[in-house]
Amino acid sequence: GILDSSTALKRATFSNTITFSTIPVSANAPTGKSIDFSELQQLAPTPGDLVERLNRLLLHGTMSDATRVSILNAVNAVAASNTKLRAEQALYLVASASQYQGQR
Repeated sequence: GILDSSTALKRATFSNTITFSTIPVSANAPTGKSIDFSELQQLAPTPGDLVERLNRLLLHGTMSDATRVSILNAVNAVAASNTKLRAEQALYLVASASQYQGQR
């Protein structure tokens, strides 16, 4: 479909929900949905590796330098001891980035 501001906002809201909480059990999700962050948490102590992994997984290696710097700054602002929040922050920012929205 066409990416307009309404669609972008809906996608960002979905990304926030699935990243920072879970999708509850419903007719459309009989077991609920959540993300296993274990792989990303292992990379969280090294934010550059974390962001590069998400770049490869979600953007096929096409992340712009400006986006990378912005995401790295946000991930580095989270305490290194909080690997889950670092992983969540990075995933949310990549998934809600305009580059990802345009590639989907």
